[in-house]
Amino acid sequence: MWLGVDDQAPAAVTELTAVADITGPSVELSWVKSESDFVRQSPIGLDLTSGGTFSNVNDVSAYNIRRDDGTGLQLIDSVGAGEDSYIDESVLSGVIYTYSVTAADAAGNESEAAVSDQISLKPADPGTGVPDAPEQVEIATQVTLVFDVVIETSEDLERECANAIAVLEGLFPQFAGQLTCAEGSIVITFPEIVEDPEEPSLIEQIEDELADPDSPIATLAPVLDLGSLKGGDLDFGDVARDESIAENFAFSNSSDDPEAVLVVSVSVDGDGYSLSTGTLS
Repeated sequence: MWLGVDDQAPAAVTELTAVADITGPSVELSWVKSESDFVRQSPIGLDLTSGGTFSNVNDVSAYNIRRDDGTGLQLIDSVGAGEDSYIDESVLSGVIYTYSVTAADAAGNESEAAVSDQISLKPADPGTGVPDAPEQVEIATQVTLVFDVVIETSEDLERECANAIAVLEGLFPQFAGQLTCAEGSIVITFPEIVEDPEEPSLIEQIEDELADPDSPIATLAPVLDLGSLKGGDLDFGDVARDESIAENFAFSNSSDDPEAVLVVSVSVDGDGYSLSTGTLS
């Protein structure tokens, strides 16, 4: 019997997929194992007169995993026969990767490579639009405008409030009779409104007026602060005793106001109910 050199590569893996987790960050690979990845009996030695001696062998000894971060494929790890997944926890955020997996035998022969699609660890582009609120929630905005005015008497407060309200109602007649004024310099509060995301916000409209030297608002005292409060309520509905209800929401600050403060509160009506607020932050 002639024994030659093993130069036969295993069958390739198929259906290689890569899924990114940008919070880790990590990438999880999965594939369908090589058709050569099974245990079979192979004869040991040349004497087969008494039935011979056999050992269990597998034509796949490992799966080699390579990664390309833009500089070419590099071997990063290997897993044993029988494996069909791998988690790469050495990736970096913001990088785009491509992976390949080959089946290898004990002699070092490798199958053709299965190559993944490009996988990105870059955060999704948040875009410039306003994120959608849950369907059951109506988000309302309340704007506050603070003028730098020295108030010494109640007459001062009444006069300055009337003057500021008159100017602002002239600029925004839709709020006529709805503006309120309080001391603290002069604090003008607009009513809560539901804004159209396709139209300039009230804050943007006021900012435009403040930037216009010919605007009537320029006749008022300097502005100390212009801010807004967004709020919304979600009614969870009725819950029977011994039942529970939960909702998950994600909130993120606008890049224009990264120091904005988020306040979340809950309330419940009815006897014998409790609230879990441990995950509110």
